[in-house]
Amino acid sequence: MYNKQLDALIAAADDGSFSKAARRLFISPAALIQQVNLLEAHLGITVFQRTPRGVALTSAGESIYRDAVEIRNLARDAVGRAKRVQSQVTQLVRVGTSLQTKCRRLPAIWEAAMRRFPQIEMGIVPLDAPRITREHPLEELGKVFDLMEGLLLSTSYAGCGFTRLSDEPIVPALSARHPLAERPVLTMDDLAGQQVVLFRPGASEHFDALRDALEGCGACAVESVPFYDMDVFTSCEIEEKVLFTPAVWQDIHPSLVVHGFEQRFTVPYGLIHEPQPSGAVRALLEVAAEFADAE
Repeated sequence: MYNKQLDALIAAADDGSFSKAARRLFISPAALIQQVNLLEAHLGITVFQRTPRGVALTSAGESIYRDAVEIRNLARDAVGRAKRVQSQVTQLVRVGTSLQTKCRRLPAIWEAAMRRFPQIEMGIVPLDAPRITREHPLEELGKVFDLMEGLLLSTSYAGCGFTRLSDEPIVPALSARHPLAERPVLTMDDLAGQQVVLFRPGASEHFDALRDALEGCGACAVESVPFYDMDVFTSCEIEEKVLFTPAVWQDIHPSLVVHGFEQRFTVPYGLIHEPQPSGAVRALLEVAAEFADAE
């Protein structure tokens, strides 16, 4: 795109010396003189007057010099623009969504990311497809989708990357018909004789801490489920069980109402992704980290 012989011409003109110009360009004086001679032969004009004290531009050389400087600057600008265009090639981040992993925090993160990284686009991938099983929800991570919102679960998401956004309170959710439905905050004593539903042991160390507290109290019966889906939420609503759920999931079932709980138990909530995410995903996670609640 750009004739490097023009660099030799410009350097020699600026320094008034072939040897000084050669040192600046990190080449030998003989190599620089050869480039200037080749340029003069190609153009058919004499660019420099050679004297024992150095070199000086001829009238024709002054004209070539001015244009050479402009050509060099234009070439640099052209390459810079091309690199910027290349860096702005659209990159797609595929976000997995389901009942529990719907985009609750991502819209605000995405809005900020778009201002900083306009070349990144977001695609939504439903995770209720038959190929994505409940027992192995992340088999398609990095293949079908790049990240999703969700809880930090000990077993299901082992080996994945996790960017924390908040620590969500684990709170009881009750049917509006439940005898305890009128109480805004439940206590351990309130749960006496109740059927309580939790993740199975080992699924989450944070839910396990709550389980230990409930079982230590001994006043309620704890039922374990391997995962939470709409069947679990509906069963708790119909059978008037107490479902302990992250507060962020309060929008899943319209007939289950989240209540406060006297003891504070939390579970990390954030973005689940590959341990070594792509450049576009890393850029999004960089913005997401700025939205994390203080620990």
